[in-house]
Amino acid sequence: MKNCPHCGGELGPKIGVELGGLSLPSGSGSGVSDADQKQIETPFLPKRPVRGKAREYSQAFEIAWKAYGRKEQKFEAFGVWLLRAKELGGEPQLLTLILKALKWQGPLWAVEGWKFAPYFERYLKRRKWDDEEPPAPTKVAQKLETWEERRQREQREETDRRARELADIERRTRIALGGGR
Repeated sequence: MKNCPHCGGELGPKIGVELGGLSLPSGSGSGVSDADQKQIETPFLPKRPVRGKAREYSQAFEIAWKAYGRKEQKFEAFGVWLLRAKELGGEPQLLTLILKALKWQGPLWAVEGWKFAPYFERYLKRRKWDDEEPPAPTKVAQKLETWEERRQREQREETDRRARELADIERRTRIALGGGR
């Protein structure tokens, strides 16, 4: 039998190997006894360690992660976090900048349930904490009028309209009678 060039495991079919809870036939027709069948290793599972260590997130990252409303791709975000923290002189500086920016950015994104906020990884890649706060919308203080105030306003407007019409009729009458302008 050949060995796999990647994992070193044996290639080729093995008889009597249990795969996924199913057992291939063994016994008189297969040439492999039940005792031998248990000792045969599955050739499809390499005996290699998993690459890299499992990441432990820093306390500063966890604070920023909890403050940010979108919770996807945490592992990727932590990788970018480490790069940005190194650029800015440490995690406390990065955390301070992000929390300061999220004070005004968070409410904007929270209106839609953070639906349109970028993933935290992209937030970090794009340095969104450097964005400038938009100017506050100016609201004109507008007092709502009561139905009584509206009725009075409409009566004044009607009175003014009638007064203009009377003045116009009077002017035309003078012109028609030859009284001049």
